[in-house]
Amino acid sequence: MGTSPISLPRADFAALPHPSTGNNRGRRQKVESSGGTLVGVATFQVNLNGALQSIAGVLPSKPVPVATIPVDDDVNNSRFTGYAVANTGSNSITIGVNEVGTDGKIMNILTDIQLAPGQQKAAFFFQDPKANQLFKGSAVLSGRNGAVFAVVALVVNQNLLTAIPVIPAATSSSANATFAHLAIGGGYSTVFTLLNTGIDALNGTLNLTGQDGNPLVASLTDGQTSVTSSNLPVAIPAGGAKYVTVTSVNKTDPTRAGWARVSSTGGILGGVATFQLAGLNGALQTIAGVLSSAPVSVATIPVDDDTSANRFTGYAIANPGSSPINIKVEEVSADGTTVIALSALSIDPGKQVASFLFQDPKARQKFQGSLVLIGQNGASFCVVGLVQNQGLFTAIPVVPGKAPNIN
Repeated sequence: MGTSPISLPRADFAALPHPSTGNNRGRRQKVESSGGTLVGVATFQVNLNGALQSIAGVLPSKPVPVATIPVDDDVNNSRFTGYAVANTGSNSITIGVNEVGTDGKIMNILTDIQLAPGQQKAAFFFQDPKANQLFKGSAVLSGRNGAVFAVVALVVNQNLLTAIPVIPAATSSSANATFAHLAIGGGYSTVFTLLNTGIDALNGTLNLTGQDGNPLVASLTDGQTSVTSSNLPVAIPAGGAKYVTVTSVNKTDPTRAGWARVSSTGGILGGVATFQLAGLNGALQTIAGVLSSAPVSVATIPVDDDTSANRFTGYAIANPGSSPINIKVEEVSADGTTVIALSALSIDPGKQVASFLFQDPKARQKFQGSLVLIGQNGASFCVVGLVQNQGLFTAIPVVPGKAPNIN
């Protein structure tokens, strides 16, 4: 990570673009620094009836030459995907955009993105006359002549804006992709978007596990196969995508949480898990998406809690290993000087824990700073940050590291 600048390619989203409404406005943010190790999370918020509600958070972008964005668009039903890209360099760049079908074939070659130095552009794919208004697959952004850019994906569903991470070009095969959190029942569903960015076909299995460590039986469908099971075979052609929707078996089932893992061979696997909530009139509203998690031994989560204002932060942690693990949990003040040890976590093999900080009797009910999770004796775990603000649930990435003075 070091002390180099970090770029937040999207900020100040003033008006949601829609086929029948006006344009959006936004600007790129960059944090220049010296000394220390700088990381960050940008969280979008919306003012609803005077209350700020968190929408989604994304980690700062490292400029990439290629990025893949999952797309499931239906403009007629107010569901569309787009991007915010920023040119963080000192030369003009060109970015090519292709729509790729779920079978890995290029369906549409869209208009190139031209960016002058320091310039940012945010747009939705439906705004391109060459794009398909009803499209499921992925969009691939490629810098021309070695150009790199910072990028985040934007999703609007029933006028609710979210931001999800993009999948950068992978350089090696990934045998497993772990999603530290899923939620079904009680109005929630989870959609797994699995992308094969490799040149070979990918074959594997999506496995669901409950908090108790037992297989989580649910209704799974990929548009072709529908089963009531805890697993589903996954086959993805080179460059292709697979969408798996997971819901409760019965509509009256309460909310259940757990985690998922895709074990695969061949190809290069990337994925995003998107939480959804059945909103008004039964319309599904996208809440937040997070990339599949690599096991880490330490993680830091930004915290801005005030339980009296119905704003609080938490975590979901999965132990995908075969041995029990212990995790130290600490609150660190915003200035980095005060550390309060919270209740330690013990998680058996295959189990998952999801909790908010206010549920810990040692935690402060009003706190601004960070939460640090440290695996003991070299233990590793998969984790995602959870945020609830005014009743709206989101998930944010964690920072896979900690300050050296935090033990």
